[in-house]
Amino acid sequence: MNSTFKEHLLSLTGEKSLRALALRSGVEPSKLYKQLKSEVKVESVVSVCRAYNLTMLPVFVAAGFITEGEAQTMAVEAALQNATDRQLAEETLRRAVAGSEQPAGVEASWEPERPNVTPIGQTEDLHTTSVDWGKMAADKKTDRKSPDENLRTP
Repeated sequence: MNSTFKEHLLSLTGEKSLRALALRSGVEPSKLYKQLKSEVKVESVVSVCRAYNLTMLPVFVAAGFITEGEAQTMAVEAALQNATDRQLAEETLRRAVAGSEQPAGVEASWEPERPNVTPIGQTEDLHTTSVDWGKMAADKKTDRKSPDENLRTP
């Protein structure tokens, strides 16, 4: 850690001295001084955050404990867990409505860049097949209409 983190802590807390910050946080001032010269401990940062009612994630980022991306991921996960069902439903609806609208300058119809490529939505149902059970090659009797009849013996 360096003086940049020290200045950051003083700025966040509004304290003029590191001694005042340490005393209010319940951390021995000499201990905090030593940590800031080498490596500050998570416990000390947590004590400062609690004493000054600071959000811990941004301070952890400033201290170098976690990255900005990790802090954002944790914040999103916490927000999702704390959101009510109504808040989640409203956000889902907001995104669905926003996603269904065409952006300005974009036409609603899709034109393929290559004429030999057809979008899947415009093809017929590829999963449905029709079979003429009366014209099976292995069946000598062509008047049967279903495979169930092949199992019956006369």
